[in-house]
Amino acid sequence: MNNVPHNTVYVKARSNIKLEIPLTGKPMPKVTWSKDGQVLKGDLNLKLTQKRNLFGLEMNSVTKKQTGVFTILAENASGSKTEEITVKVLGE
Repeated sequence: MNNVPHNTVYVKARSNIKLEIPLTGKPMPKVTWSKDGQVLKGDLNLKLTQKRNLFGLEMNSVTKKQTGVFTILAENASGSKTEEITVKVLGE
């Protein structure tokens, strides 16, 4: 994983947010997103995306509930790697 944003991301309540992580590996790793240790699944307000080597997490109309530490885990036969991004939702 290269060029991963290591900063805390601040977003205004009721805004949309998109986190994108460039990722390569052979074989292409399996990617899992989690928040505060809980694996995320897509739903109406949360979308997990992959476009070639770019893995994304999109959230619509965020609330304080989305404040937390988001972790991306990439695993393949060669090993695993994790990166964390802290999201802070402001206002409400």
